[in-house]
Amino acid sequence: MESKRGRVAVIGAGPAGLFAAHLLAKENFHVALFESHSKPGGCASYFRRESSAGKASFDAGATLMNHFSEGQFLNRLLCHIEVSPPAFEKSKSVYFRQSSRPPFSLDLASPESFIQSLAQAFPEDAVQIKSFFPKIFRSAARINSAMQKVPHLPIECLQDLKLNLPLLPHVLPEFRKLFAGMSHSFKDDLKAQHFSEDFHRWVNMNTLITLQTDSSQAAPAWGAMALYFYLMDPGTFRGGMRAFFELLLGELKKKAEVYMRSAVLRVHQEGNKYFLENFLGVRSGPFDYVISSIPRFNTQELFSSRLTNSRSNWQHLKPIMWGAVTAYVVIKDQLSFPAAAFNLHSQKEGEDAYLSFSARDDLERSPQGHRTITICAHSGLDQWKEPTNYSEMKKAIGAKLLSHLHEACPGVEVIFQEFGTPRSFLRYTRRIEGSVGGVPLSRDYTLQHSLSQRTHLKNVYQIGDTSFPGQSIYGCAVGSCAAVEKILDRKLRF
Repeated sequence: MESKRGRVAVIGAGPAGLFAAHLLAKENFHVALFESHSKPGGCASYFRRESSAGKASFDAGATLMNHFSEGQFLNRLLCHIEVSPPAFEKSKSVYFRQSSRPPFSLDLASPESFIQSLAQAFPEDAVQIKSFFPKIFRSAARINSAMQKVPHLPIECLQDLKLNLPLLPHVLPEFRKLFAGMSHSFKDDLKAQHFSEDFHRWVNMNTLITLQTDSSQAAPAWGAMALYFYLMDPGTFRGGMRAFFELLLGELKKKAEVYMRSAVLRVHQEGNKYFLENFLGVRSGPFDYVISSIPRFNTQELFSSRLTNSRSNWQHLKPIMWGAVTAYVVIKDQLSFPAAAFNLHSQKEGEDAYLSFSARDDLERSPQGHRTITICAHSGLDQWKEPTNYSEMKKAIGAKLLSHLHEACPGVEVIFQEFGTPRSFLRYTRRIEGSVGGVPLSRDYTLQHSLSQRTHLKNVYQIGDTSFPGQSIYGCAVGSCAAVEKILDRKLRF
């Protein structure tokens, strides 16, 4: 039997950790994965509840998948690590409801159909839309191609230059746009086209959900990516995130050591080796490499020395992190709803909410004749730290979220409801103050000031949604590939 190339400890069974563990096992490393919870998925995990209609399964965080269709990036990655992808159902449209105009849907069959349906939704902006959007979609498509080649940013050493060479044909045509954020924002680009205020509000609905920042803070290239997001092969799995993560974890157990409910308390460096210690004082190791997919602030606490440089330090990132408030709902199905899983953006009284509906007859997620819905909105973190009236605040915000559902879907019958806040998320994921998702992709945290997977400790890497590119499961996978390529000192090919 061929000897192993080295021993790797992967901390965290979220998407980034699971992908990194699979990739390294494929490259003949001895891999041990440690997860503090009983379920995989990290921020994008799931939970189950008993309702009056029966058991329901909810995606705790992310609900929309991208790049899982045949031939797409994540589908190719799954095939490379020899995991058969679960049934993937592509989204055909996305629905919007703004208080200032009639509800509308956008056709996702192609960029052309998307642009046409958007022009119909905003007839006063139709001329600008048909002129502006083909240009930004071409730009976003090239950047997306570069992302799939796996960027190594920031460039810190000669190895990064070498690993970035395959990106150059995709990046050079967009060089000016990629760095335009140093001088102006995506909102400036929109203003130059004289779009209406309603259209600006619609753009912000999309940048907030994809970049976690509005168009005034987004670099032009990433604003284009935010609007291209729904065309990048969106869809859902039957069974939701639970189906996907349990499949990844089950397959990993066949080729690596997996320790669930095994929180890592400390990482000790002894020479060029690393040892992991749990809360019972049990040590695991030695390991040649450590890859942490938990957030940077958690990783930093594991090491006795300061792990990262000042630019990547958690305290530097903390002020820009964000939280979410959520309503988890079971409703009686309505024949007027599309049969497939679908997503609806709702905006009223200046507040945005994102509603994700499970598919009809997806019995892994909801009882027969019912659907689960996750309703989510952004929230600041400070107000949830130690409020004296927490229960009242939670109930009030839950009522606001439900009002989006009732106004968008009149007559809907709610069977079960449960509300979550950043404080709830803190208990569930142990992320500081209940922060959710990655670093907002403002102009300050994209290409010019991207976060490295490297740390100042030899053979210790940081991946996950608090590292570049850090948005969605697709972003986490790209970051995992980047860390693995650094270890291998060559590009992955799949």
